[in-house]
Amino acid sequence: YELDPFFNKIRMAKAEGKLIFIGGINENGYCEAHSSTPEMRETFKQARVVIGRTEKHPLPMDGCPGGYHCLPCPSIMANGIKGGPYPQLPRGPVLFSIQLPHGHPKGILNHSTGEAAARAAREAAIEWHRESCAGDVRVIAHHKSEAFVNVHGLEVKPEFHSEEEYLNRVYRSCRAVVSTRLHAVLRAEGMGTPAMLVNDTDRHIEAIAQYPHIPVSTNVDFIL
Repeated sequence: YELDPFFNKIRMAKAEGKLIFIGGINENGYCEAHSSTPEMRETFKQARVVIGRTEKHPLPMDGCPGGYHCLPCPSIMANGIKGGPYPQLPRGPVLFSIQLPHGHPKGILNHSTGEAAARAAREAAIEWHRESCAGDVRVIAHHKSEAFVNVHGLEVKPEFHSEEEYLNRVYRSCRAVVSTRLHAVLRAEGMGTPAMLVNDTDRHIEAIAQYPHIPVSTNVDFIL
């Protein structure tokens, strides 16, 4: 839906046949719904090729002449990730990045995740904080809604930052990153900081399979 105005301009210019569509979160329900409208079905039929980062994708994307092709996790942050041995790590805190669950009244559609992943990450952050010394856990919010909601219930006050260089410094200063976000895990690993993914969707599992050294789980005991 965010791209509807863009596709409308393409149709007005009759440029569908020049379109190469590269998508990211192709397994989500909202992507399925908006890809299935009559206008989008027609657009896909005339596109040269469609590229996404998961094997699972909306069926209308198969309608283009060049077909649908999976290019796993085309993230610039994934470049150079090999995993261990890690450089000398700072004795800093463990950084948690936790999305809100789908359907949360203050959640944002593109910034939410499954209930199991959100709950596991929150419980792990709370338990880690209780069992460790003060200051051993930090929680960073990548969206304001997370900061507003997670400030209640979590025993660590979430920090909200959107400035890219500051985020880079935060990720480098921590000894490990635990996140429900795929891009947060890849950002950390790309900077030489070990990370763990807390999620279980097809999109996350398919993408993280390229990096077998990165642990993935929604089990609190495993995370701890």
